[in-house]
Amino acid sequence: MKQAWSALTGLITFALWLISVALVLLSILILRDAIVLLYAWLAPEAVNPDVQYGQRYWLGLSIGNFATLFLAVLGVVFAIGTGEYHSKHWGTYRSWKLFAWSFGAEALILVLGWFT
Repeated sequence: MKQAWSALTGLITFALWLISVALVLLSILILRDAIVLLYAWLAPEAVNPDVQYGQRYWLGLSIGNFATLFLAVLGVVFAIGTGEYHSKHWGTYRSWKLFAWSFGAEALILVLGWFT
C-alpha cells in the first residue's frame, strides 16, 4: 500500500509540475502583451496609424521581442528549478507549498491578462 501511495503521489507531483510549466508558457504571452500595452500607453504616438512605421513603432516591437526573450529565459529557469526541487522533495510539505506559491503567482498573472 505504501508503494502505491508513493507512486500516486509521484504521478500527481509530475502532473502538477507539467501544468505549472504550461501556465508559465501562457504567462509569457500575457506578460509580453502587458509590457507592449504599457509601452503603447506611455508612448501614444506609437499607435497612431500615421506613424506606425516610425521609430517608436520599431522600438515597441523591439521591447516586445526582448521581453519575450527575457521571460522565456525566466520560464526555463522556473521549469528546471522547480523540476529539480520537486524531484528531490516530492510528496513533502515543502513541495506542496512551492506548488501553492507557483499557482498563486500564475493565477495573478492570468488575472492581469484578463484585465489587459
